[in-house]
Amino acid sequence: MKDQSKTKQERSESERRKVEQALKESEESGWTILENIQEGYYEVDLAGNYTFFNSSMSKILGYTAGLSHS
Repeated sequence: MKDQSKTKQERSESERRKVEQALKESEESGWTILENIQEGYYEVDLAGNYTFFNSSMSKILGYTAGLSHS
């Protein structure tokens, strides 16, 4: 029984890693799209501070570079 439990645990860990990798790739793809669209895009926090804006928005606002995403 211990061997079966370990096998299930290993499978679960492997599945978790695959899901994390897929999520990471999806997130990177989303940031790539935001950086390459010609429309301005920005995000603000609850206080109204910019937390991110893409290159197009940087140009609109007169800045030389966008804030990086975390």
